[in-house]
Amino acid sequence: MRVLFVITLPLLVLLNVQSVNSEQLDLIDVFQLAQENDQRYLQEQSRRNSTRELKSQAIAAILPTISATGRSEWNYLRNKKVGFQGEGLQRFWNHTGQVDINQPIFNWDSWILLDQSEYEIAKAEALYAKVYQDLILRIVNAYVDVLLAEETLALAKAELKARHQVLQQAKLRFEVGMAPVTDSLEAEARFAATSADNAVAEAAIVDAQSGLQEIIGIPIISGNLAALIADMPLEPPEPAELEEWKNYAFNRNRELVAAMSDVNIAKQQIEHQKAGHYPTVSGVASYSFNDNNSSFGLRGETGSIGVQVDVPIFAGGGVSSRVRQAHHDYEANKHAFELTKRSIQSSVTKAFYDVKAKINQVTALRKSVQSFDKALEATQAGMEVGSNTLADVLDAQTDLYTAKRDLSQQLYAYLVSWLDLRLAAGLLEQGDVVRLNKYLLIATE
Repeated sequence: MRVLFVITLPLLVLLNVQSVNSEQLDLIDVFQLAQENDQRYLQEQSRRNSTRELKSQAIAAILPTISATGRSEWNYLRNKKVGFQGEGLQRFWNHTGQVDINQPIFNWDSWILLDQSEYEIAKAEALYAKVYQDLILRIVNAYVDVLLAEETLALAKAELKARHQVLQQAKLRFEVGMAPVTDSLEAEARFAATSADNAVAEAAIVDAQSGLQEIIGIPIISGNLAALIADMPLEPPEPAELEEWKNYAFNRNRELVAAMSDVNIAKQQIEHQKAGHYPTVSGVASYSFNDNNSSFGLRGETGSIGVQVDVPIFAGGGVSSRVRQAHHDYEANKHAFELTKRSIQSSVTKAFYDVKAKINQVTALRKSVQSFDKALEATQAGMEVGSNTLADVLDAQTDLYTAKRDLSQQLYAYLVSWLDLRLAAGLLEQGDVVRLNKYLLIATE
């Protein structure tokens, strides 16, 4: 049975990977895989869960502690002299037990640590949410990188095919004496350059697929990602005012929330260090019994209850030094918070205008592609009647495919800038993935 298990397990994993790769994946599928397999996200999730335990530990410090000890032993005693233990040989059992209870009554440090744990958890939750949002951005970036690489290769192949047709046409025109040999040579040079572009594009696909695989843990096969629809609508920032986006960021940006938590933690740390000057008061109780069956042994119980006070008197100035250090740390964290706030304000501003700029660029490039497409047709027709040269056709092809590549790059850049704005404002969520997924061209049987 064990040998069968060792052989079957890799097969099951392989079959699972193959089943994933055999189906077309959309953005939602890939994001789900990322949540299950991305190590950076899972690591932060574990850190968040670990930090949550701080509150339970802080609560434990203000609750009573109860400890119990017991002992049972067999004794051998041979006494050669007369004394209170008696003379001669004795064999006897001795049973003892004790229970101690300690209930903190006043321990300012414990209450400060409880408050501090709340801020530690708030920071961990903010960082976890930030990593979750980063995962959305990383997965969309990796996804569109693959799509862009595939589209770039498709354009390179289409351009190579067009170059080949022009090259064949140039050779034919040269053979019949309708064009000089320089036309064929230039067409061959353009064809060779485009062939090199194809090789670069093929390598770029492998690199992009590796980047996506690193996040989702599953190999990606060319063509099994749903592509973006060509006429994807371009949505301007909503709300349309930059100040409203800044207000969102100041209230919801997770990085800023974490920085504010650091300020609160540092402030509580001052009180934590000051607690070194304060006394602690605890209620204590103890119960014990002794059962010794020797001739001199004690049999009975004892109990006590009372209050224990510990008063710090002098610690060499260490407590005062730590208080001053905590004040400096608090000031440093306030400066860090302000620096983060300014950085986020800059990020929101940049992303806001990037979205608008990308919309204008994509709109212009869509018109350029249409114009260059018609220009190429006109140039080819002009070459047939002698009004244009083969070089004009090659240049028109270059203009068209350059515009198409630029359009693809700027369209995907628009998507990323839109997500960057949502991230900077603290609004990025799973719903944005669903929203983008509607613009993918899902293949059907």
